[in-house]
Amino acid sequence: MSPGTRLPINANPPLIGKLRHAYPLSILSADDAYLPWFHSNFIQLFWPRARGFPHATLDFFYPPHYPSLPLLDTQLFDRRILDRRGEGVLGDFLVSCLADGWYAQLYVDEFHIPGRAAYRCAYMPHRLLVFGCDRDKASFDVLGFTADGRYTASQVTGSELEDAFESAELAADIEAIEAGERETALGDLAKISLARYDSSKSCSFDLQLVIDQLSDYLLSRNTADRFRMLDLSYYNQEATGMEIYNGIGRRLEYSLRHPEFADV
Repeated sequence: MSPGTRLPINANPPLIGKLRHAYPLSILSADDAYLPWFHSNFIQLFWPRARGFPHATLDFFYPPHYPSLPLLDTQLFDRRILDRRGEGVLGDFLVSCLADGWYAQLYVDEFHIPGRAAYRCAYMPHRLLVFGCDRDKASFDVLGFTADGRYTASQVTGSELEDAFESAELAADIEAIEAGERETALGDLAKISLARYDSSKSCSFDLQLVIDQLSDYLLSRNTADRFRMLDLSYYNQEATGMEIYNGIGRRLEYSLRHPEFADV
């Protein structure tokens, strides 16, 4: 790859099961300054009701990331801002973001992403983190799960990334969701999120937060109730805290019978 921009990244963050945790942690854990915050969180567990058991997967409770993550400056906007500028603008946009220190997270169709399970096989909308590029936009550094389930960095060409972003199936999905014709448990497919490490910020260990989460976990209380001022519809829960263990056995049995649904 010709000289370009490659932002610091840790491809082995402490959590990788969910990309909504793995991506910000891959950015944050490139430096140990995040550890007091990390050790204050990721305690409470829940089964989201969004997709219904047994398809729902176990998750840690944490409010929506933007703009609540420490040490990160974050932005969130609609991808159609780029769409209105015509085709072929994604590469220039990403190069500009990376040059200014911004990591970009966007939804793409992994049918077009080499090394993914869906590559040239099936439509698969999924998050992708872009953290580097070469000078002439010929290739981009991305992070995600490979076809064999490894969370690792890889490269895609500019044209492959453009095709994945501009997928007709993905565009149709976004329109159908906004028209109320279908739901998605993946997140907001129409959004692009940017994050930039901010070394001027700091974080500290929060003992009371740990106590609160441990209490909610042991008593199976919905931690989302502590954040009623926020839209936490994702946290409509099938089970929370100690209650999750009633579902783990059923989920494992289901995964043995239906390996296509085996997931974390």
